[in-house]
Amino acid sequence: MDRAIHLPPTPDLAPRRLEEGEFSPDLVKQKENTFYVGDENEPSAELHYVPTGPDKLIVDHTYVSDELRGQGIGEKLVVTVVEYAREQGKTIIPLCPFTKNQFDRHPEYHDVLAN
Repeated sequence: MDRAIHLPPTPDLAPRRLEEGEFSPDLVKQKENTFYVGDENEPSAELHYVPTGPDKLIVDHTYVSDELRGQGIGEKLVVTVVEYAREQGKTIIPLCPFTKNQFDRHPEYHDVLAN
């Protein structure tokens, strides 16, 4: 079952290429252990995580299609999993190199970084 993640409102976005920094709150959806953009069966971008133990998520994979690269979609997926971890009282082990890089670049995510 898809579950939309509600993020802060953004300007009205007509169907067009998103400008850098723009983000539609309906863009990222959730299915089991995955946040994704596009079609559930063939997502254009996705971040996969594995729940481990009662309070940790291992982020093991992030993918963004060539069509969406350079639009900040990967970063938005990381923001989404960070917010999800906060809401669920979990911490994140960023095994995926892209996600690890985002955690290194954004100290504001460290509240959900697993020790």
